[in-house]
Amino acid sequence: MRECTNGGDFAELLKLDLGLNIQVISAQEEARLIYLAVRQAVDMTNQPVLVVDIGGGSAEVIVGTADKPLFLQSRKLGASRLSQQFVHSDPVSRKDLKELEAHLHATLKPLMAQIRAMGVTRVIGTSGT
Repeated sequence: MRECTNGGDFAELLKLDLGLNIQVISAQEEARLIYLAVRQAVDMTNQPVLVVDIGGGSAEVIVGTADKPLFLQSRKLGASRLSQQFVHSDPVSRKDLKELEAHLHATLKPLMAQIRAMGVTRVIGTSGT
């Protein structure tokens, strides 16, 4: 709903029709909440851990320790979004795959330099899709 032009209207309809109060959170808050969930489910250490959560529309890239998040980012790299944008055949063609990989590389390269500098030695992957 964060990106929908009619997201506010949809939230209002949910409130009127179902009595649900919807709070749309920022991408940064989504990343923070994912960090808290992973911290509860996984034994994290004082060493920085990389958490990558791949959803349908976005991917959250988080670095944190058992004590606190150090880096919270969100990128429009969700599985559904990327499939719609880059996959035009089943199975995926080599051309589409190369274009997808180039897009991922260009988008993630600046983040990876920052993450490497933090001394990450462990990666945890999560997904809600």
